[in-house]
Amino acid sequence: MRLFKRLTTIASAFVLTAFYGAGAGAAPQALGLVATYGDVDLKCNGVECSADFTAFCLQQDRQSPVRGTGYFLVNGEIKLSAMTASGERVDIDAAQHLRMESRRKHLAVRLTLPQSMVAIEGATKVAVNISEGVVLLPETQAGDANPHTQAEVAVLGQQMRAIGTSIVDANPGSMVTARILGDVINGLPERGKSDDLLRQRLWDDAVGRRGGQTPANAIDRARGIYELCRWTAGRGTPNMRDCLETHHDGLMEFLNGQYWKAARPTI
Repeated sequence: MRLFKRLTTIASAFVLTAFYGAGAGAAPQALGLVATYGDVDLKCNGVECSADFTAFCLQQDRQSPVRGTGYFLVNGEIKLSAMTASGERVDIDAAQHLRMESRRKHLAVRLTLPQSMVAIEGATKVAVNISEGVVLLPETQAGDANPHTQAEVAVLGQQMRAIGTSIVDANPGSMVTARILGDVINGLPERGKSDDLLRQRLWDDAVGRRGGQTPANAIDRARGIYELCRWTAGRGTPNMRDCLETHHDGLMEFLNGQYWKAARPTI
């Protein structure tokens, strides 16, 4: 507890100095990419393989990224591996081959791999495993009025991200629900309708994957959102994926708020 309070105090002081005044024309927020606690398969379409991964903003006073903003890894580890038909795991250099782009402001990042890399390895599927403590920075743009400094990055990767890990990644309630929803989201088509058989299979797979370490109330909450979105798909939202993304992002906005309460000083 003392260590957490110390980290909070250091990070809070940094927020009020280095982050103050970051506005229009400045680099957008650094993001914390949330730990997956296991492999997440990328979905291939013949050209590339991709999936969306949960994120949160580490810098409230910088602007949220617009859709498609490129990011790169500066802290933590992202493992990328292909699995062959014989069950052999082949590691792929994530830094060299994985593209990272913001999807829904600061709440989701899409990781993409050219499918040609999967074919080269003779693999049947490819997966990503994100460790705790991952920090992503936006790619540098010409004319950036307030780029990230080395000192800023150092604090982000240590004090700030440590607070985020305890508040967000390891959250036993909302974050677990968000992971279940994320698993279902990644299996659904981005456009058009999905049939009940696909929806049910994705739900069963997600709960089966997370169920062993998931509190019952987190599963119940995810189930309630799943059923609501299944019923409203085509009525109030374009499709089920849009609905699930909205609820997923609502959970993450709440956790992001909790993170900022911990990271900022008490006034």
